[in-house]
Amino acid sequence: LAGLTRVLPDLKAPKVDVFFVYPEELRNSKRVAVFRDYLLAKLQELH
Repeated sequence: LAGLTRVLPDLKAPKVDVFFVYPEELRNSKRVAVFRDYLLAKLQELH
């Protein structure tokens, strides 16, 4: 994460559930799929 400095590197944050919610009519939207994949990739980078 550019521009951020980790101040307590040994401290682990608690795990939380994350939900990606969007209207049902957008379930086949390419834009939604691309954004979802982007978010998943960013979350994977954190672990």
